Amino acid sequence: EWDPGCFLEHGGLQLLASWFNDGPDKLDQEWPGAVEALGALVGIAALTAESASEHLPMLYNLAYARLGSTGAASRQLAARIDSAMVQAVEKQLKNQAAKQQGIPEILQRFTKLPGDNGQRFRTTQEVLEHVQATLKLLADGRDDWSVQSWRDAKHEFGQNIARAASGSTVNINEIAWKALSQLEERMVRAIDGKFDSNIARALEQEAKEEAQRKQDATKAWKDEFATRLRALSALAPKGQLLDQTRSGVEALVTAITDVRVLAKQEGSLTTPEVAVALKSAEVACKRYCEHPERRNRQKLWLKQQGFGHCEQLLEANDLLDCLGHLADECRGKKQLPEPWCAAGLPLRVQDGLFRAALSGKLRRNKFDILDNEVPHGWSRVFSNNVGLHYFRQLYGE
Repeated sequence: EWDPGCFLEHGGLQLLASWFNDGPDKLDQEWPGAVEALGALVGIAALTAESASEHLPMLYNLAYARLGSTGAASRQLAARIDSAMVQAVEKQLKNQAAKQQGIPEILQRFTKLPGDNGQRFRTTQEVLEHVQATLKLLADGRDDWSVQSWRDAKHEFGQNIARAASGSTVNINEIAWKALSQLEERMVRAIDGKFDSNIARALEQEAKEEAQRKQDATKAWKDEFATRLRALSALAPKGQLLDQTRSGVEALVTAITDVRVLAKQEGSLTTPEVAVALKSAEVACKRYCEHPERRNRQKLWLKQQGFGHCEQLLEANDLLDCLGHLADECRGKKQLPEPWCAAGLPLRVQDGLFRAALSGKLRRNKFDILDNEVPHGWSRVFSNNVGLHYFRQLYGE
């Protein structure tokens, strides 16, 4: 009985292959025990990676080139050689460190086999190359990559693997090849897991950055809004327009619009501070717009009471606009308030104003303009931009 181990160790397989290079086309016809003999060599040849790398391709070539393709014995030998090659590659790949680059020599040799088997091992080599290239990309670090960048890289990796797998024509459901496919799937899943981890980390980072952007934007808005609100309040303190000119009221209207727009963006129109500032500004605008008509009514009342000659004196002492409040100031007193007495008014006028204030002829609302009142020759128009009514001349600009 012959020893397969000694046969391999002493170069018997090489001699056999050389001998049959010019031998018969059908080895099993000339050597009935060839299938069993070659089958005994398979297990010995696969004992080590070096032996498998050297001897299994030779056995494969002998079996497929010199044996008949029919018969159960030939098919069993072919399956045994396939299984031995897959196990040898699988073992070598498992032993290779995860980050170790390069293709194992045994796999490189098996990719040179003719036929479907060589193509199948070339598929494994392509998968391994894509896995190793992706591992290098992952190891290099891409802290600046976005979620979409990682997703695109993962998608590209999946496409590369799919293209590599499409080149195989062997039946992957056969036990030997199924083991190789499962090994490839485990490598691919490991890479996908790393991609998913990086995607999750990028998502978390982007969420933090977005939250910071929103926080910064909110702070910037609050600072801007506070500045605009202070500017608005400064233009119309306590409902009085600081600059009683057209440019002054235009500046106030612009400030009202700015505050309304900013407040609407963040839903702050209903806060007390904003409501007070806007109300004060609106009152100041209303008073300015109604001032000419109010002044006309004040002058008319003075003339009706016989005090028209004191109009300029009252206006010079800033008392003309205070006529409507005189009744409240005189209540419980025996004479006009000090500013009125010191204004240089004749005693007859002082006495007349005092009696008018006490009798009700001079009331708080005497010179007020109601919302439904419109001076002659004017129309009341509502501005959607500012949220205020204003007067417009019927005949003119």
